[in-house]
Formats: sequence, C-alpha cells, structure tokens
Amino acid sequence: MNLEIWKHSFTADRVPPWPCPRCHHAALALERRSLFSDLTTGSKRDRRHEDWEPDWEKGRFSAIFRCSRRDCSEVVAVCGLTSVEPEPSSEDGDELLTTVYYPRYFEPTPDMFPIAHECPVEIQIDVRSAFALFWCDPTSCVGRIRSTLESMLNHLKVKRFRKDKKTMERRPLDLHARIEIFAKSRKFAGLRSTLLAVKWLGNAASHATTVDTDVALAALELLEHALNEVFAGHTARREKLEKKILAAKGPPHLARKRN
Repeated sequence: MNLEIWKHSFTADRVPPWPCPRCHHAALALERRSLFSDLTTGSKRDRRHEDWEPDWEKGRFSAIFRCSRRDCSEVVAVCGLTSVEPEPSSEDGDELLTTVYYPRYFEPTPDMFPIAHECPVEIQIDVRSAFALFWCDPTSCVGRIRSTLESMLNHLKVKRFRKDKKTMERRPLDLHARIEIFAKSRKFAGLRSTLLAVKWLGNAASHATTVDTDVALAALELLEHALNEVFAGHTARREKLEKKILAAKGPPHLARKRN
C-alpha cells in the first residue's frame, strides 16, 4: 500500500497518482474545465474584516477526474473542501498562495490497495466501504475495518459463541477471544499481532470522538496484510519459493543439473 498518495490533497496543477476505480491503474487525471469552487458565506464575510488575509479563505469544490487510459476512460466525481495556502516558489524561495483541494467524497472510490482476487465478494464490499469512508469520516473508516475483520473470521468459520458453564446459555465471543482462537492455527499464528492491532485501533475509533487519517491509514495497511495472508497466501507462497531455491542452491529449474 502506497501510503503517501493518500495523505495528499491536490491543486489544479498537481494531482497525486490516484488509481482508477475501474482499471486500477494510476491514471486518474483532473479535467480542469470541470473544476468548480466557491467560498463559504463565512469566508465572503471575512473579506470585510480589517485584518483579512488571503489564507483565511475556505470553500467547497466539485470536479471530474477521468482515467487517462484510452481503453478505460472511467469518469470519477469528486467533491470536498478548499483552502488557500502558501506554496514555496522553486525560483527564489518566496511563498506563493495557491488553492488546495481536499477531497471528501469520490464516486466511485479508488481502491486504496489491491484486493486479492481470492477475497470473498462480501468482504471486498466491506473493504471498499472503508475506502469510501476514509475521505469523509476516518473514525467510521476504522470502525468499518474492524467489522471487516469480524466478517473475515465469520467467513473462515471461527467460533462465534461459547456456552456459559453456569447457565448453559450460549453467549457471543468478543473479537479478542475469536482472534486468539484463530491464531491457534499454525498456518495463521503469525497474524495474531496484526489482527489484535486492528482490533485495538477499532476500539479506539469506537470510543474516541475523532480519529485522524494517519490512524485510518495504519488500520488499512494492517488489513491489507491480513487479507493477503489469509486469502492470497503471500507468506506461504514466498516460503515455498525460498525452500525450492535453497534446495536447488540457485534457480529451482537448475536443481537436477546441480545434483
């Protein structure tokens, strides 16, 4: 997951290499003619203030991005907030002011990391819901990531209930307990810390007033690792390849010749 491209806003002249939601190539381009913005009522009123400065201005925008690949050309609608901020000049070091655009909504939303094809459709839907929430509500994004983790454990048929020894009633297991059960499997024991970390971030999002985008990005990065290990078996494939190379003491196809 390329964390840096999701930390940035954009300007009319500089757009991060956001991937196309349809073809998934980093090819989204701003259609300059579609970019529309207007100041908030408060910012227009502030212009009459005797101490007014240009960087007081705040506004809202809408724009169209289009995939620059000719065989795709998907259209993406974006809207959000604007701010006037200083931009260092490359020539003499003086600060220039520029309008910076902060997206709050994408339609459709770009995938923030590649989702393994082996990942069940219902979990893919949960993940893309988290992607959409990242822009407008990082706290809800982290909460959705936590629920995605629960969906993954449900798909893997990890035990969900326990029987109360006193009342003999069936009681739900909390997420922590389910992760511990899941991690007892030798195949997935290495994911224990990753899943618990996601759980703790999810708990923080549930109890905190707000969670910032850095926390949401951390949760997404951990989720990506978990999904790749569970559904795509990245580590298992790598370890298998390592064993072949070590056994051959070189490229596996040369093993017979070396022997």
